[in-house]
Amino acid sequence: MYDNADLELKIQMRKKAIELLGRRPKLVVDAYSGTGVIAKLFWAVNADKVICIEKDKTQAALNKMDNLIIGDNGDCIDLTIDADIVDCDAYGLVMPYIRKLTSNTVVVFTDGTPEKARKNYSAWREFKNDFNE
Repeated sequence: MYDNADLELKIQMRKKAIELLGRRPKLVVDAYSGTGVIAKLFWAVNADKVICIEKDKTQAALNKMDNLIIGDNGDCIDLTIDADIVDCDAYGLVMPYIRKLTSNTVVVFTDGTPEKARKNYSAWREFKNDFNE
């Protein structure tokens, strides 16, 4: 699977997050920003401000968002305090990061662990169906 292979579903998930929030987000923290595809395609036009965090320097070099922090998102956890939405689209386990969040924000996340995805395939299919209603 490649980056943003399921882009349509990812966009739908983020639209649902805004619906849950009930208003246009003032601040979104894209905690696993990568090259910034989701930030540029979706958050830049649907939020007042977006902060992107990416620790992989190769990925970050391709990220053209204005508010980009190159580093570990765990070291930037204080940025989430004022965030309306925290976007966590990781290749690996994202729950350790989510557990660190102290603010009362809407969290959009995917868990990119391949073994976990295989074990939970039926749950994932159910989850996808919920967003395709």
